[in-house]
Amino acid sequence: MKLPLRGFLAIAAVGALGCIQEPAPRELTLNLLTPNSDDGAVMFTVSTAAPNRIVSATPVCEGCKVFYHEVSEVEFRVIVTGPLRPGPVAKLLVSDAAPVGAYRVDVHEVAARDFQTKKPTGYTVVVER
Repeated sequence: MKLPLRGFLAIAAVGALGCIQEPAPRELTLNLLTPNSDDGAVMFTVSTAAPNRIVSATPVCEGCKVFYHEVSEVEFRVIVTGPLRPGPVAKLLVSDAAPVGAYRVDVHEVAARDFQTKKPTGYTVVVER
């Protein structure tokens, strides 16, 4: 009698684990802080720590496009192009509701609308809910 009961308990435990759901993906907004008004592109890296995962990136500024490369589940290389102004430029879809402080953004390159490169000094991308 003990074997069937153990088997039932094992099946019930596996079934219960299968019902545990991951948190629903959440969106985070990426806000560009720029000293200029004629930016045409910015390239940056967004990273976080596991168990958080970055799923995708989409544009939010009018006329902008977002290109991204998944370096790993916790790091994305992102390029936003278009008529960039200070404010929201992209949204990140993330797997967990980690505090915004769990995400780090490093700006690597910037270009004006006429394609002239600029030094990234003074540029910041801030993560917000």
